[in-house]
Amino acid sequence: MQTSHPRVRVAELIGQKIIRQDLPAGRSVGEAALASELGVSRTPVREALLGLASEGLVRSQRGRGFVVQPLTASEARQIYPIIAALERLAIESSAPASPAQMERLRHINAQLAQSESPHERMRLDASWHRAITSGCENPRLTSLIEANKQTALRYEYAYLKNAALRDTSLGEHDAIAALYEHDPRSAAEAIELHWIRGLEAVLHMLKGSD
Repeated sequence: MQTSHPRVRVAELIGQKIIRQDLPAGRSVGEAALASELGVSRTPVREALLGLASEGLVRSQRGRGFVVQPLTASEARQIYPIIAALERLAIESSAPASPAQMERLRHINAQLAQSESPHERMRLDASWHRAITSGCENPRLTSLIEANKQTALRYEYAYLKNAALRDTSLGEHDAIAALYEHDPRSAAEAIELHWIRGLEAVLHMLKGSD
């Protein structure tokens, strides 16, 4: 165990625990235990939790400190269409696909097909989406996409724990990439539909959570 972490790193580590459900939804977050586990004082842990509260991962509750927020259908319905529309716009705003970009998309999807770890699947899926939108020359747009995806990470982890859903994403990735190489406008429409289908799968998992 390391003896110290930069404050940003502490927030990342706690965020990963929430995403992986190591800190279960509805449970109080033990600040002292986390501080001991991460080898830091309680101050950076509390600062990290305040930041995670602003991202919607935890909430402050009187008498219980910080509590992990549950996954809800309501939040999923809000966030997925936003990401879908933003990625569609990013592809519509992109330069033509380069051979290197297409090779990168194929390589990431091949790695995703072999991955057995939900955390690794989530990382590779995010890398694929960054690769297909990497031709977008609007930094404000790409920043908006990344900011909204932070909220979606827990939902994506839950989605990609399911190997069958991972395989569905793989096929859709291949189809979108093939369109992107020759027909970017159709690829933009397809990426939006890809996120909407993902939302439908997430809502099925969360049925009754509203």
